[in-house]
Parts: sequence; structure tokens; C-alpha cells
Amino acid sequence: MPGVTRSLQRLARIGKHVVRSFYHRSSRIFSEGCEIPILTYHQVGSETVSDFPSIYISKDDFEKHIEWLCENGYRFVSIDEVLKNISQKKKDENKRVVLTFDDGYEGVYQYAFPVLKRRQLTATIFLIPDKLGKIEKFSYLNVSQIQEMANYGFEIGSHSLTHQDLTLIEEADLKREIFDSKKRIEDLTSRPCSHFCYPYGKWNHEVQNKVREAGYKSASSSVFGRWNNVENLFALKRIGVGYRQTLPELWCQLEIISW
Repeated sequence: MPGVTRSLQRLARIGKHVVRSFYHRSSRIFSEGCEIPILTYHQVGSETVSDFPSIYISKDDFEKHIEWLCENGYRFVSIDEVLKNISQKKKDENKRVVLTFDDGYEGVYQYAFPVLKRRQLTATIFLIPDKLGKIEKFSYLNVSQIQEMANYGFEIGSHSLTHQDLTLIEEADLKREIFDSKKRIEDLTSRPCSHFCYPYGKWNHEVQNKVREAGYKSASSSVFGRWNNVENLFALKRIGVGYRQTLPELWCQLEIISW
């Protein structure tokens, strides 16, 4: 009965998230912020399953996610729009969502970009400049693919220069990871690189300060949630998506759970 067990486990996870959601909703009744969910994808591929399930989704499941979001009235926006809503304390009942792709895998260009382009939708890609064109567990995007997506209108952000745990390296290396990656991306796209994403979701005050010092407007984390405000611009909450993500779970995380 593995299928039944998995379904029950998913229901239990959803129930736990809903209870936590009511608590967090009540605790921020008088707080200012923005409730635009930021979804985190990594690799999109042609196979149904992968040896790296936490960072993988099949192209068919990805397209189902996009179809569901469009059919349920979501408008796809950039991180810049999230920050604008936070700064203006703007209340908007329209449904919006941000798509982010961490690491810069080639599957984003091969499988996600055509789906999004066909519907005239936007997304944000967090690149690792030192890995462009390389092959590791997956192939990484190359220069021409990145430039094409940037010219189309995708936001291109930094995921550091080499994807190290930034909390464990020396200050000189930390500065290089944050500052040099920004310059490399700006030289590549001829556009500002305004948003950072912490490798492995790890950061501390020193890392945050360096990101601010480099001139980024925000930094995305792996902390689960969809409620962001001016106090966590450099630790934006997101919702991770992998191949086990069912449409009911996605619906719950977008429209029921709230923190």
C-alpha cells in the first residue's frame, strides 16, 4: 500500500502546514508586507523521475503547474514587483506568483522557457557564473541561452560565483563570490543584476551585509513561506518545488498556507 501511505503522509503534511498558517496569520494582523508567493524550481527534465528528486521536476509536471496557475488566475511577476509592493505597502487582491530557477541548469532553457514563452510569462534565474556551459549532475546553461532569455525579459540574478557555503569561507573569498558574480552577470546580459540567492540557503549577518554592500536589492533564501516584508528583503521566503509536488499540495501552499 505504498500509494496510500504516501497520500496519507501528504495529507498530514498539509494539515500541519494549515495549523501553522492560522497561527502565523493571527500574529501578523497589524504587520505590513507582501503575500506574493515565490516558487523555487531547479532542473526541468524530460524524464519522469531523477536521482536528484528535491531539485528536479519533469517537463510534463512543470507544464501542468503552469497551466494550473494560469487557469486559476495567477499573474506572473518579477522579484522587482515584489519589492515594489513591499516598499509601497500596496494591498492588491489579484493573484500573483514569482517563478525562480536556482543554479541555472540547461533544462530551464530546453523545457521551461518554451512553455513560459508560449504564454508570454516571465521568471527569474539565479546563475552560478563559474559553471556556465559545464556538465555535472546536470548540464548548465551556456552564454547564448542566458542572453536569449535575458533579452526575452527574464530576470537574471546571482547564485554566487562558484556555489559555496558562504558562511564558511574567508572574507576575501566571500567578497569575490558576491561581487564578482554580479559583475560577470551584468557583463553577460548588459543589464543590472539586482537579486541574489544564497547557495544551499545558508547565510549569516556577515553574508547579508556583503550582499547589501555589493548593491543587490534583495536576497532569496530557502526558508519556507510566502509572506515577505521590509525586514526580510535579504532573506526572502520561498516555496520549494520538486517532482513529488502534487497539484493539491501546490494549491495548499499557494492559497491555504500563509506565513
